[in-house]
Amino acid sequence: MTVAFIRSMVMHGSGVKHVRKQVDFSEEVWSRYEQITGQPRPEMFRKRPPE
Repeated sequence: MTVAFIRSMVMHGSGVKHVRKQVDFSEEVWSRYEQITGQPRPEMFRKRPPE
């Protein structure tokens, strides 16, 4: 059972090594907006650096 679990984590296309970072939906939309329009997002919607 332990061997099967370890094999499932190591095999291609499965397990934690293939978990992708989730992109924030809002961030993805703004990224597309900037690409399509060629303009930066409005000041009100820009990310603020962490304080």
